[in-house]
Amino acid sequence: MESVDGVLLEDVAINNIAMRDVVSAPVFIRLGARMRRPANTPVGEIRRVILSNIISYNSAGNYACAISGIPNHDIDDITLSDIKMYFNGGGNKLQSDTIPENEKNYPAPGMFGVSPAYGMFIRPAKNIKLSDVEFYFLNDDNRPAFYLNAVKGICMFPITPQQKEGVPSNHTKGCFSYNDCTKPRFKKRVIIFYDEKENHLPVTDCLHVGSSILYNVGATTA
Repeated sequence: MESVDGVLLEDVAINNIAMRDVVSAPVFIRLGARMRRPANTPVGEIRRVILSNIISYNSAGNYACAISGIPNHDIDDITLSDIKMYFNGGGNKLQSDTIPENEKNYPAPGMFGVSPAYGMFIRPAKNIKLSDVEFYFLNDDNRPAFYLNAVKGICMFPITPQQKEGVPSNHTKGCFSYNDCTKPRFKKRVIIFYDEKENHLPVTDCLHVGSSILYNVGATTA
């Protein structure tokens, strides 16, 4: 799902999808600014999208799902629910927080290089909701399940991300958390708090977060 030439993409619902051996990202939502349109055409928008009841098995290890806007142009109001995905895995830990914007490039999952997370990569975006989302890898992966950067409001309840034992936690700056999505059915809640004294956020092993506002990030465990 892409808008890079000024298109308004809104009010979309997609459900009941099964995929196997995906050679790219199972979910790819991209707002860019290639702008092959008449002069003075504004950057497009992507908003009010629902994806539900989706299963994917053996997706390419290099490419996580992506919800990727560009600076000053957030993707808005995206809901993913009842999602189960198995990635090939095999990735190495994140080497750098610098992921290329490439806002004028042709939209494709490979435009960012190897994904910084094995499951989902989100940046500039707001009002994101993830419900009953399960991510697994078929081969050990040293990356977090999620990479979030410049996200203004994300609610995750519940999520079940597979994690490799010993993958270190990440610490990032400028993040806030609000506990307003509490669900009593959590077997275990993982809540991320902003530490004003240290000016950074201790992040669980399944998340890498930067410059984002988070709402009660939770994970179910056995």
